[in-house]
This record gives sequence, structure tokens and C-alpha cells, in this order.
Amino acid sequence: SLWKLVQGLKQAMYTMLSAMVIMLAAIFLLACFGAEFVTKPYVDDADIGQLLSHRFSTLPKIMLTLIQFITLDSISTFYVPVVHRSPLLILYFLLILVFVSIGLMNLIQALLVQDAINNTRMDFEMKEHYTREKLRR
Repeated sequence: SLWKLVQGLKQAMYTMLSAMVIMLAAIFLLACFGAEFVTKPYVDDADIGQLLSHRFSTLPKIMLTLIQFITLDSISTFYVPVVHRSPLLILYFLLILVFVSIGLMNLIQALLVQDAINNTRMDFEMKEHYTREKLRR
């Protein structure tokens, strides 16, 4: 019903805001790491220099590219040429995919499901209490 949807959204706000803060912190740290270890060594590279200057030249551009990684939005167009040039960078991209895209998103989903289960239990207990009070009268 509408009440359950509104109540669920209200109670999920704290979880969603907390997740957003954690995700932004992770993206920022990974962007700083990427600027240092992905962009700097390869910015003048003939093969991937133009791609890096387009996607990894500034911290905001790197963060935007990492958001694209988290949402799995056509990421192969970026990481395949970079990993072909430097195979060790697969560790950086796997770190983003495994811990942020998969791990953090599944953790958020688990928290939201747990909140929904708790809400259902509380609604059932409230309904049971209301029914008992009604029968006593």
C-alpha cells in the first residue's frame, strides 16, 4: 500500500545517504590513486594518452569515469586499451568493480532488505496489538 511505500522510503533515506557518503569517499580515494598511478605515467603515451587526457585528466573527470565504472556503463571502451598497455592496471579496475560495484551495492541492498523485513515485523506487531486492544473492548 501507499503507506508502506512512504514509510519504506522514509526509513531508507538514512541508509541511502550513508551509502552515498561512503561511495563518494571511495570514488574520491580511487580517483586520487588513479590520477597518480594511471594518468601520470601514461599521459604522454602514444597509444592511450589521448584516451587518458579525455577521461583521466582532472580529478572530476576521473571521478565521473569511476561512476561510469560503478554503474557498469560501457566501461570496456576505457579499460581495455589501458589494460592492454599496462596489464597491472587490471588490479586497479578490478578493485573498483569488486569492492564498489559489487560489494558496496550488495551491502546496500542487504541493508534495505533488512529494513523492509524489520518494517514488516513492526507492522505485524502493531496490527496484532491493535487487534488485541479492539477485542478487549
